[in-house]
Amino acid sequence: MSEKKLIKISVEPDYKKSISEIQTWCKEIEGEKYWITMDQGWRWGKWVGEVTEEQLAELREDSENGVCEPDIYEGLDMDYLDDGVWMHFEGSANVTEEMLTEVEELFDEDGYVGLESADWVDHDCELFINTGLNINIIEEREGENNE
Repeated sequence: MSEKKLIKISVEPDYKKSISEIQTWCKEIEGEKYWITMDQGWRWGKWVGEVTEEQLAELREDSENGVCEPDIYEGLDMDYLDDGVWMHFEGSANVTEEMLTEVEELFDEDGYVGLESADWVDHDCELFINTGLNINIIEEREGENNE
């Protein structure tokens, strides 16, 4: 079994207010599906973990491009998100203003539990850092290559 280098890193945005958490909710009523997207912005956040040299190069490229989806990197886990700064709800074309207002009120009152209690199903969640990255190398070590 050959060895490959694993690099322990932390990743944070270069600028505040640049993390978007996009969560999609679905509800079926009489055979018709309704979709709500919740966009929540965060002032700060941090991801930590071990990545390969190849993944580190890809993260640096993401940083240069000014957008990164950190959760796609195996071995990199969210440490925290801090200080929510915005939240917007948007509905699919068939979502009425009344439905959208109800979802916003449910979330304001009871958060995720409120949406789930009203039969909205969490369909997907993606996190994006929309700026360059501050990548700190904590440690480098040789690891097992399981390929």
